[in-house]
Amino acid sequence: MQAIDKITNFEYWITLVMLFLFVIVFFLKAINAQLLKQHFGLLLQVPFSELEDNENFGNTNSYKALLFSFFIITFSVYLYKLNGFLNENTENGFVVFGKFFLGALAYFVTKRLLEFLFSNLFLIKNQIKIFIDSKWNYLFSLSFFLYIALIFHEYAKTKLIYVFYFALLLFLVRFLFILITNKKLILSKLFYFILYICAFEIAPLFVLFKLMF
Repeated sequence: MQAIDKITNFEYWITLVMLFLFVIVFFLKAINAQLLKQHFGLLLQVPFSELEDNENFGNTNSYKALLFSFFIITFSVYLYKLNGFLNENTENGFVVFGKFFLGALAYFVTKRLLEFLFSNLFLIKNQIKIFIDSKWNYLFSLSFFLYIALIFHEYAKTKLIYVFYFALLLFLVRFLFILITNKKLILSKLFYFILYICAFEIAPLFVLFKLMF
């Protein structure tokens, strides 16, 4: 009865989005259950180790396309909820969610393309391969836990503030794991690492948030 009420109110599209994400997980399992299991548990694993069947991210096979879509949609739902929490008088609805989705998609696609171009341009692709792989794969692993947290908020009435704290913890753990996994590379190139964080991580994200909030 509660599920029916959820679907019939004005936020019904959230239920459809969450269901769509579940369908993506189903297809991910059908395509490669072992790789899905590795991705899910990766955030609990440090240091990062190469995943089985892990190829270059540029190879847009069906599994990686679905995994990337799952992350973008989940992150967009999180941003939508965060926006509603921080701005009580802001507009809500699927159109607003769509703006967050397009913004997140543009941000992460652009960032990945720039990483690919610069790593090849400066001939450092092999040196930073583990760093790039760990950064993205930890992010994909994080999205599964974030999805579970959003489900608890949406259907178990978990307070939104707890979801935000949990997400903050996830991003902090991801950052620490990346540091631990790539400590030799980071310490030897500390200046360039700080420059990378400012240019590719903080600055584009700051611009995205300024445009949306």
